Amino acid sequence: VVGVSTTSRGKPSRFATSPRHRFSLALPWLHRGDPGGPGPRQQTGGVAGSTPAVASEVSTVFSRDDLVQVSAHAALDATPAWAFDALVRPALLSRWFAQRAEVELRQGGAVRIERGGAGATGRILDVALGRRLLIAWDAVQESSLVYPGSDLEFFVTAAEGGSHLRAVLWKIPAHDAAALGTELSQQLQRLTGLAARPGRR
Repeated sequence: VVGVSTTSRGKPSRFATSPRHRFSLALPWLHRGDPGGPGPRQQTGGVAGSTPAVASEVSTVFSRDDLVQVSAHAALDATPAWAFDALVRPALLSRWFAQRAEVELRQGGAVRIERGGAGATGRILDVALGRRLLIAWDAVQESSLVYPGSDLEFFVTAAEGGSHLRAVLWKIPAHDAAALGTELSQQLQRLTGLAARPGRR
């Protein structure tokens, strides 16, 4: 389910909007670097061999610019080490996140992705190998592949039978939140499918 924050206003959007909305309220502890606190229930169980479901939500981050955060969660049938590799290794990124990727894995390192003939650039603001990755997309972009000036953060933790991944988009305009939340969920859905394939490495 993709939620839409209560701060969404009737502004024109560059993205299509979701027909189903669920409203949620901001929580004061919700900020970058803190994966804690209550959130969507993790998807567990299911039919053997099926792709795990992905939960997503949109929550308001109080800001004078009417910005929100979009988060999605996924249970992966893979080790935490593999899950983190899927965030930083171009060969894996190209199978779920972008058609082509370049990552300089260090704080301040450059990141570039390409998809559908469009490109986007950013840099790594912070990284904790195997656990956390924070990417800041450049304020000026050559295309609408990512929202300029937004941040993308990943948290990887161990879970029973595999690992758990939380992805958060920061500083997203409220009027684009539903579409961006859907896109983030679709990306994690592709990743869960990749993690479940034999010989994925």
